[in-house]
Amino acid sequence: KQPGHSALMRDAMTSWIQLVDDIHGNGDSAVDVLNDLLNYDKIESGTLRLEFSTVDIWTLVKKTAAAFVMQAKQKNIDLQLIGDCWSTTLSYDETAVYGQLRVIGDATRIAQVLRNLLSNALKFTPENGRVI
Repeated sequence: KQPGHSALMRDAMTSWIQLVDDIHGNGDSAVDVLNDLLNYDKIESGTLRLEFSTVDIWTLVKKTAAAFVMQAKQKNIDLQLIGDCWSTTLSYDETAVYGQLRVIGDATRIAQVLRNLLSNALKFTPENGRVI
């Protein structure tokens, strides 16, 4: 038994788990884009309904931004959240409490706005740049 083999296996598994999470998040993003297009039609026809609930903004921001980590990595962009640094490696402290901000709103629509903001920020930020 050689020391370090289990650590190598653990690191490899962690990488695979992160990759699967990224694939899953990107799949969710593709579905969200399709839903955005369908919602545009509902807005035009006046049939869009909002679903209000209590929304934890910090959790929603982290979840939404996580879907953009791979895109940021591809352009070598440092993706950061205030009070929480991801640096495209997603190295942030899940146990840290940065304060909760709960609002009444439509989580789906808020996430759409966040996705559009992040998408544009990454699109117009040059390589080796930073999005905060």
